[in-house]
Amino acid sequence: VIRVGDTEFEVKRRGVAWVLDRERMEREMTEKVEEMGGKVLKGYSAFDFSDRSVFVRRGSARILPAKIVVGADGTHSFVRKKLGLETRVLHLAQEEREGEYDPHTVEVRLTRDFFEWVIPLNEERARVGRGSFGNPAKGMEKPCVKDMPFYPPQKKVVYGNVVLAGNAAGHVKVTTGGGLFFIAETARLFGRKVVYEDPELLKDYEKEYQRKVYPVLKAHWRIRKLLWGKPEKMEARIKKFVRKGGPEMLEEKGDFDDPRFLSWLDMIRFL
Repeated sequence: VIRVGDTEFEVKRRGVAWVLDRERMEREMTEKVEEMGGKVLKGYSAFDFSDRSVFVRRGSARILPAKIVVGADGTHSFVRKKLGLETRVLHLAQEEREGEYDPHTVEVRLTRDFFEWVIPLNEERARVGRGSFGNPAKGMEKPCVKDMPFYPPQKKVVYGNVVLAGNAAGHVKVTTGGGLFFIAETARLFGRKVVYEDPELLKDYEKEYQRKVYPVLKAHWRIRKLLWGKPEKMEARIKKFVRKGGPEMLEEKGDFDDPRFLSWLDMIRFL
């Protein structure tokens, strides 16, 4: 169920989204790396890097040799900052609440900055949250607060032997806040190149990224710029969307990961 002001519509589809246990996923990924002979340094934090080295500390500092440096250090990436790239964030807050919920229905209310959401875990508990450039945790008792990157998609992600990935590269859907789709796709493309430890192959990765991933990021940004804004304009556009059969179109061919199914003609027609 999606709402804007007093207007709402419902989209019914099977297999649209899954609620993922991120902590469990990261533990299993770490175990898999170690099983394959990789080494994971736990408890260390990186604080600098050069052409062929990464500087880390856990108490005392260490210098690690590195043919390739992957800046996958999150929304507040120091790698990104050192490269002199734009950094802007949207604040997110979420908490679990008890109540009566339909476990088969996710509720979303679009706001001027982002949206509010209710994601049922079962009939008695749900994850409730909102995104805002201000204070999204206002009125919450035990919120979990984090930031997501919020800036136009960048075509360039390779800088010499340095590669930006994940939130550090802004690989997030600015329409929904999700990023696993981009993590999975870029990891697949990048893994084919990094295994050879040849920085020259990073140029090939960037070309594939620009061809397969960057256009999807641009599509999300285009929808974000078109739909979000002053509440009265947002509601007027949603009313037009409903009147023109937009919900039925989403049920038939909608893709929350890749919105390129929505052409410019569709946007003009529906929004």
